[in-house]
Amino acid sequence: MKQNNYYRANKAFLNMEQEGENEIRSDIEEKISANIMKKHD
Repeated sequence: MKQNNYYRANKAFLNMEQEGENEIRSDIEEKISANIMKKHD
């Protein structure tokens, strides 16, 4: 039973980390594409 709770907490934590990574990645992609747009002007 304790093992199951640990697994569930760990899974929730990993999901949070994944979402954070995706946010950072999309933020970086937005900055890169914004820079490319500036260079083309």
